[in-house]
Amino acid sequence: MFMITNTSKILLYLLLSVTTCIMIVFLTSISSSLSILETCDLCNNNIEKSIPITTIGISKNSNIFFTYSDNIYGIKVRYVYDWSIDRTKYPHGVGGLQIVAFYLPNTNKGFPFFRIGTDNLSKEFGHLPVNINDYFNRSLQNKKNSTGFPDFKLIEASIKGNNTLLGSRSAYTILWTYNHPIYGTRKSMEIGTIIGNKGYFVDYTAASSKFLDYLPLIQEMINSFEVTNKYDVQVANIFYKH
Repeated sequence: MFMITNTSKILLYLLLSVTTCIMIVFLTSISSSLSILETCDLCNNNIEKSIPITTIGISKNSNIFFTYSDNIYGIKVRYVYDWSIDRTKYPHGVGGLQIVAFYLPNTNKGFPFFRIGTDNLSKEFGHLPVNINDYFNRSLQNKKNSTGFPDFKLIEASIKGNNTLLGSRSAYTILWTYNHPIYGTRKSMEIGTIIGNKGYFVDYTAASSKFLDYLPLIQEMINSFEVTNKYDVQVANIFYKH
């Protein structure tokens, strides 16, 4: 028969005491962790309470806008934060250049894009100054003759004085549709003006059925467009009184 000695009793007592202490510490740590979790905003998805969110600007329909600046070509514009940016400089016409384009790469949403470009009017016309009517007529004729707009159909072409502005200057508007071989019927709008010795234009294109969906955002972008090249602005103030 197994006999429990005094030494065994002491060892058993010590073992039980240590085990009890470990359990107390463990339970205390669990309670503390639960208390931390209860007050943790991030753990409870209360991100707004714990992280201050700063936005550059919010439009009327709660879309967030960022500001894009190009110091080389002297332009600034606000664009929708989740649109992609294409900084590739594509030639445009005789003396024109696409400066930047913004687009939403989703064909299900109409694949809308908004681009900004500039024209060297001296190269385009061979003389300076050039008035807004000549610039408008040249742009319209180029679109009618372009192979890039199959089945071109003009909807509107006008100069409405101060009713249409780009960079705080009177601008022309051209609205048309065409059939893209991949994306189907597309609708485009171009707004152009003259600032200094340069022409500036913005155009917006989307699937015809989605065109109006993004128009409020595009109008925000058009209204925000600025020419930051001081020389062009000074020349415009001298030669062009719009």
